[in-house]
Amino acid sequence: MRLTPDRLILGEIRGREILTLAMMLNTGHQGVLTTVHASNAVNALQRLAMLFCLYQQDGSSFSYTSTLKFLSQQFHRVIFMENKMIKEVINIIGADQDNVFYDTIYQWD
Repeated sequence: MRLTPDRLILGEIRGREILTLAMMLNTGHQGVLTTVHASNAVNALQRLAMLFCLYQQDGSSFSYTSTLKFLSQQFHRVIFMENKMIKEVINIIGADQDNVFYDTIYQWD
């Protein structure tokens, strides 16, 4: 952090590292890159929200809905890959309750 990087990269999110990602997201850097296993692009955001709710520190009161909304505000694009091929790219607009609002930029048929 002392070298003032433009981008922050955090490897695969599978557990408690979601807390590190949450702390990195709103730091003023121009971009954050991470990976997560999911069934599709929208499911990736939902999975991150679920992981945060599972691993948040004791005493925190972040609900799944507020976490999904926060993550949807922080991420601009989600790229979904399967078998080393890009299958879907979405532009995140926001979230309300359990719904993620997005525009599909690319979808492989």
